[in-house]
Amino acid sequence: MELICFSSLFELLNALKADKPSCIIAANDQPHGQALSLMQDLATGNHQVPVIILGHHNDVSSAVAAIKAGAVDYIEKPTIYGRLAEQLNLVVKHSFQ
Repeated sequence: MELICFSSLFELLNALKADKPSCIIAANDQPHGQALSLMQDLATGNHQVPVIILGHHNDVSSAVAAIKAGAVDYIEKPTIYGRLAEQLNLVVKHSFQ
């Protein structure tokens, strides 16, 4: 599995023109709410990529918004490695079926 990091939403969306990743892991940086913007841009561009969002502890409104926008999971930071790895494995497994 290859990991590619992007410094901006613009870079990620440009990369999606050439390749479809198995999964996107996005940090929901408040107050910008960039992960929710990502979800909207993915829907607008008709990209069918599962998204796991890493968000702030006790940010229920962002978690609900992310799931309603189509994220497969919202994991609170600080992230417990096992939970992130488990969810990533599930997403990747389903993408190859």
